[in-house]
Amino acid sequence: MLVSLPLTLWLARGAATRRPGGSGPDPFPPAPRPPALLPAFLAGVAIPLSSLAWIAWRAVSPAPGQWPLLEAGPGGFVAHVTGGAFGGYLGGFNPAPAEAALLLTALPWLAAGLPLLGVAAFARDAGPTRSFARVLGTAALLQAGFLLAYRVPDPSWLALPLLVVGSAWIPRGLSLLASRAGVATAALVVAAAAIAFPPTWVARDLEAKRSAERTEGIVRAAWEAVPFERGLVAWNNDLEPRLRAYQLLEGSHPERLVEHPGMLSWEGPRRAFRERMGFDPWGGTLPEREADLAPRLAATAAAAGLPSLDFDDAIRFVRRSGRLPATPR
Repeated sequence: MLVSLPLTLWLARGAATRRPGGSGPDPFPPAPRPPALLPAFLAGVAIPLSSLAWIAWRAVSPAPGQWPLLEAGPGGFVAHVTGGAFGGYLGGFNPAPAEAALLLTALPWLAAGLPLLGVAAFARDAGPTRSFARVLGTAALLQAGFLLAYRVPDPSWLALPLLVVGSAWIPRGLSLLASRAGVATAALVVAAAAIAFPPTWVARDLEAKRSAERTEGIVRAAWEAVPFERGLVAWNNDLEPRLRAYQLLEGSHPERLVEHPGMLSWEGPRRAFRERMGFDPWGGTLPEREADLAPRLAATAAAAGLPSLDFDDAIRFVRRSGRLPATPR
């Protein structure tokens, strides 16, 4: 929205100010009158918004393993689309260490592309390129501001529009370099970048693949090490859906109740748990610290006569005992 809205307003301004058969102030090329553009405008709006139909369907017809904060019914759909549930994250910047490292990998592209965007935005020639660069610069500033003000542990996806906006100007910069310093110089810059960057990217991706395989082995071994079939397995980790996937896709230990304590701190999942299990996961009072979530959940489950396990304990057991399957190759 922070990128598409400025661009949409820029296009609307251009359509409203240019004259049929003539040009507007930027100047825009000749075009039909604005009313003739209305069908195309509505189609452009409707196509991306059509994805909301899938969310609406899932709100009235929940599927196993879907996003737990999407509550059933029209109210859940509205809350999800408006993002009202996430307003508490506004203010601050606090990425997880892995996310911070991932954001750092975007810096070379941003450092190369965004200054070129700035040069185009402040060019002397008051043509369409400068106008377009300015609206893209506005969009980039809005997106960067939101990225730095959204206090979630995984904000790296918010950098993707910045990468698109910045990287799009790198070829223009190379073209400018070729016109000023010669094609050979521009080719040398491209060759140097090709030699310097891809090897580190490939090495990093291969290590990420090996790390994912090791993690899969540990998680699967810990899942098999859980000492009960009927009970509560709590894992305050974003990999928790993997345990549900074992159950849904492989039929592995389907009697176990898998829950994410952090998700149960939200009112919707908490209410669903209470209706399904017959007791409140927090005993009536939500813990104030994240570290208290799993112990409190275990205590309330024990009071209800339900065996429980913090899956992190199973992970630590597997790491200590070395009971790991062979790493896939």
